[in-house]
Amino acid sequence: MDPWAPSPGPDADDAPSGTQSGGDPVRDLVQAAVADRPLDEVVDLISSLERSPEHTRAVVDALRAAGVDRPVEDVTRLVALLTRPPREAGSADEVIRAAAAHRPVEDVTRLVALLHREPLPPHCREEAL
Repeated sequence: MDPWAPSPGPDADDAPSGTQSGGDPVRDLVQAAVADRPLDEVVDLISSLERSPEHTRAVVDALRAAGVDRPVEDVTRLVALLTRPPREAGSADEVIRAAAAHRPVEDVTRLVALLHREPLPPHCREEAL
């Protein structure tokens, strides 16, 4: 069983990435926003969702979708944005884990190289390894 796959529940499916929603309208909306919005807006959306405990699942779905579906360069920039103070690095870690688990090896290799160039907390780089 994939430890990064959505946990079983009424809104979970067996999709390895954030690209399939199983018909949950909130998940569909969040994934569409993450796929098409500028990264600053994605961070704002994630921050807003994080403030509401009832949106925990949507936060995880958004982070995973961004890590899997956005271009590698966007993933690197998103990680940098998600680790800016006063934010904790947990959201960035989720993005990196999703990318490392579900992207092609070439993408992961590029992501690791780009993360080493960014001024990030050391554990963010290590997460991709």
